Amino acid sequence: MLEKILANNPSLHAFTLNDLRRERDKTSVYLFVSNDNVLGYLLAYAGLGRYYSVIVEVFSDTVEPRTIVRQLLFNSIVLRRDFTGTIHVDKRYLDAVLDLLRPSSIYYYYVMEYSGKPPECPSSSYDIIELEYELFGKYRASYEIARRVKGLKKAYGVVVNDRIVGVGGYYVVEPEVYLIGGIYVEPEYRGRGIGKYISCFLTRKALEDAERAVLWVNTENKPAIRIYDSIGYRVIRVNAWVNININVKP
Repeated sequence: MLEKILANNPSLHAFTLNDLRRERDKTSVYLFVSNDNVLGYLLAYAGLGRYYSVIVEVFSDTVEPRTIVRQLLFNSIVLRRDFTGTIHVDKRYLDAVLDLLRPSSIYYYYVMEYSGKPPECPSSSYDIIELEYELFGKYRASYEIARRVKGLKKAYGVVVNDRIVGVGGYYVVEPEVYLIGGIYVEPEYRGRGIGKYISCFLTRKALEDAERAVLWVNTENKPAIRIYDSIGYRVIRVNAWVNININVKP
């Protein structure tokens, strides 16, 4: 039942679809049910090693949304004294989290979606290749590039003189939605359009197999937001990124 609900709005539930289908052994799910209807869920993903990633979502206004958020948190692992992790929740319901928890830090990010006709991408003299982690014996890459590639389901990079200078890929690869992330360009290659080139390429490629592409971007990252706006992404929600006993940035 839950997966069917998620698939109706996959852009807001991309990570949840991925974790339920592909990371089930690392995932715990708590449901808020009323009259046999699922009105919300809390997903706790334990595959990051030292901390949890928690997603809290509300589907219905028939019960006050903040009540649903508080109840899900109260009945989950989040209120354990030793809990360490990030909580992702609709910014409108952040106060329900703050009623129960004292964050280390809070950030905000846009959930941005692209659907419809694939975007027209700018021409570029750079080539993009698909990257496998094993290819790092062939190409030179910084620690930051290698770190980002390792966290992606599929990764693509711009190579200049046998060096990977820009990278990006997909955190989620599902029939309903691809979630783009890990986009990074080495400092000395910025300002050359590589970031937009990679972003647009990934969007077009995602739409070959999925109904839509989605990404998360820190609300303070104005240069990236301008790029995504120019490609044709639209903001569908603002989420709060709440750190508990840790400080991880979006």
